[in-house]
Amino acid sequence: MTEPDNDPSPFARRGFIAAAVVVALVIVAAVVVIFTGGDDSAPAPVAGGTSNTAAPTTSAPADSGECDQPEGDQLPPVAAPVNDWELVGKLVAPTDPDGAGPGQVTAEGLRTCFSHDPTGALFAAVNWMGMTSTVEDMQLAVDNLTAPGPGADAVNGLLETEPDAVLGVGGYQISGFTFLTYTGDVAMLDLAVTTSDGVQGAIPLTLQWSDDDWLMQLPADGNFGAGTRPLDSLAGYVPWSGS
Repeated sequence: MTEPDNDPSPFARRGFIAAAVVVALVIVAAVVVIFTGGDDSAPAPVAGGTSNTAAPTTSAPADSGECDQPEGDQLPPVAAPVNDWELVGKLVAPTDPDGAGPGQVTAEGLRTCFSHDPTGALFAAVNWMGMTSTVEDMQLAVDNLTAPGPGADAVNGLLETEPDAVLGVGGYQISGFTFLTYTGDVAMLDLAVTTSDGVQGAIPLTLQWSDDDWLMQLPADGNFGAGTRPLDSLAGYVPWSGS
C-alpha cells in the first residue's frame, strides 16, 4: 500500500462530491478513491466470507405501516448473523425480513424497519450504505434514513442544488464488523470493507434509534472521510460477507 504524502490522514483529502467539494456523504467514497482510483463499475468480490451467505435475492415490498420487528439480544454479536443477502445499489446488503430487517421495502427501494438491537443497527448501516451507493437512491436514504442535523442539511442542500455533482460510489463490499459501543439508543461500529483489488479498509459509523428505526448520524460537515483507515487484516473483526 502506498504511504500517504505528507498527510497522516489521506482519506480526509477525498470527498463524496465531485469538483473538489469536500463533503463526504459516505466515507466509503474515500475508501474507493484512495484504494481503487474510483472504479465503481460493479460490485466487488469480497475477501473471505461466511458460511451463512446466499446469492442476492429480491425482497418483496412490505406493507406500509409501523415497524414491528422483534427485539433481539441487546449484546453486540460476536459471530456472523445468519441472513440472506441481496444487491442494494452497488452493495450486497444483508436481509432478514422477519428478524433484524429490513421489515419494509417500498417499490422505490426505501429499506426501513430494523430491529431495536445491535444486529438491527448493523443491518441498517449496511443497507444505508447500499442505498447511498447510487445517485438514484441517495435522496431516499438522506430524507428517510438519516438523523436530522447539520450534516444531513448540508448534504440535502447539495443534492437539491448540485445533483449532477454527486457521485454514487461502489467497487467495494462488506467483509466484517466490530462494535465500538452500544447503549440501546446509539450504536457505534466499524465496518470492514474490501475493494475489488483485495484492499481492506475500516469505516466508523454511528447510528441512533429514533421513531422506531435506526438512523445514520452524519457529522456536522457531512464528511466521514477523515475517519476511514486502511486495514492490514480482519483481526479484531467478525468476518461477514455476502457472495
